[in-house]
Amino acid sequence: MKRGVSLIFSGLLLLPGLRCSPVPRHTFDAERDSLTLRAYYGGWSAWRAPLEALDPEWRPESVTVRGLAGHTVRIGKPTARPAERWNQWYFRIVRAPSLDSAWVQPVEGLAPISMNHVLDDSSTSDGPVLVTRETRWWITTQTDGGTLVGLRLVLPQKARSARPGQTYALVGRVVDAASGEPCRATYPYEARSGAPTASIRVAWDTAGAVADSDGWFRLGRVHAGWVKLNITARQHAFISRLVHVPADSLLIKLLVGSAYPYAKPVAQSAAMIPVPVPGGMKWVVPKPKCPVIVGRWTGATHCIENPSDSGCAGERGVFRFEYATPGGTSPRAVSWTCEGDTAAPRHALLEQAEPPVLWSSRDATEAGNRCWEFEVRGDTLVGQLIDPSTRVVARELFATRIRERGSPRVAVGNR
Repeated sequence: MKRGVSLIFSGLLLLPGLRCSPVPRHTFDAERDSLTLRAYYGGWSAWRAPLEALDPEWRPESVTVRGLAGHTVRIGKPTARPAERWNQWYFRIVRAPSLDSAWVQPVEGLAPISMNHVLDDSSTSDGPVLVTRETRWWITTQTDGGTLVGLRLVLPQKARSARPGQTYALVGRVVDAASGEPCRATYPYEARSGAPTASIRVAWDTAGAVADSDGWFRLGRVHAGWVKLNITARQHAFISRLVHVPADSLLIKLLVGSAYPYAKPVAQSAAMIPVPVPGGMKWVVPKPKCPVIVGRWTGATHCIENPSDSGCAGERGVFRFEYATPGGTSPRAVSWTCEGDTAAPRHALLEQAEPPVLWSSRDATEAGNRCWEFEVRGDTLVGQLIDPSTRVVARELFATRIRERGSPRVAVGNR
């Protein structure tokens, strides 16, 4: 009994020595730990809502950089070449209290937007700006129409890789919707041999890739579940795709056009033009040209994987595009529907956008508050149903023109 008591007593004496010492907590060191910044680009004319109300991840281009406090980082568009200095900007990280906040200042060529930034109390209007997880915006001071540059702090890559769950690789190809070929630029100085053809980014993440000269890309270490991909290419309209990971090989099709949502077209006035006649001049009103989209097309719509479009039902058959008003008095407004299908909806009216081969819904009145966008290239018609606020694609359309007796021939390649 005494031996048992002595053992218990000696064990109690040893307990304090057996206590686990606390693990030292990692603290942020501005001289040692780098910050991860996400940069966004866009023209001021493309923004239709206050900057604070916008989701920057739907913008056409973004890039992720890292830098230490007291150093200068270069922010450049992912598709920009080193010689394109107008597509590159330099920011100095003045100081960094934590991974979630930093005071940064552009080196030159950018001015902060007063409605969406916080100035240092000891600085002037061009002093350092506080950047957090919320995006802060600058605008270029050069005479370039005004380019917006936004910055926000993101979670470091090490912290992201520590997230639980298996990661996968996404493999796919980005092509031109009408030709099925890689999205090569038509300008000689951009269409160089072996040049990347598209940029693919994972929204709200640091993962990204560029498509090679054949359009193929590979995104590594993408977490399982729904992810949003932002895709852009030169001279093509920016889109987003929702993909459920893991996924098979992706085929992403892009329409030509601006990287921003199509602007509303400006109707041409029916002004009279002088025509010489014997003995004087005659003033006549030019007859509007027949829109190349008017006519009958055979094809089908294809549903794209989308969690908010689970009840998607594609249309197949002959699509008729015609003037919205009798006699074609408004040549820029066109209605369209699927022939022979009484259950098919009569879609929203289309308006001509720029360049003239592009057409878009006048209003986002399609299912899910979406709108259609179309491109006509010769006898090929391609389209996509998108959410105009996020540019997420829900459906695609591919059709070929039905040649009828007496119909005018459309020149191929009228881009």
